Amino acid sequence: MQRPPRPALLTVGAYVSALFGFVVILTFIFAPLNIGSYSINNTPVTGPEFLRQVGWLFGAVGVVCIAVSYGLFKERIWTRPLMLSYWTLLGAYLLGDAIGRNSSEDLIGALLFTCVTLGSASAYLYLRKSVTDYYRTIATSEAFSAHAVPRGV
Repeated sequence: MQRPPRPALLTVGAYVSALFGFVVILTFIFAPLNIGSYSINNTPVTGPEFLRQVGWLFGAVGVVCIAVSYGLFKERIWTRPLMLSYWTLLGAYLLGDAIGRNSSEDLIGALLFTCVTLGSASAYLYLRKSVTDYYRTIATSEAFSAHAVPRGV
């Protein structure tokens, strides 16, 4: 079965996710050693303090980005929900930060950002014809491969 070409935005996403994930993982590695400069809300902090405050998110984002990149390059069906998890993580962080600041403006901005990014990403990944055709072909190919009988058996 001939697969349709990977949509251009997914190809760009594969490379951007790999680069961003690599930078995040490097930051995660260098922070405990206090190599580099770190800030939270434009306030300078040490690397270890950066990890204490946002390390869980940073690590999760790095792992998700690397996994998304891998999945896109290997044409895996599970990349669609994983890409949405990136925007969900980012939105959760922004919402938590806004709640912690007790700022109505920040909360509204975080809610808008989260709704727009998740809505746009969901529409692109699950409603755009070129993307749905691409993933439908991948799913069909994976299902066929799982049920195929190896030759010589």
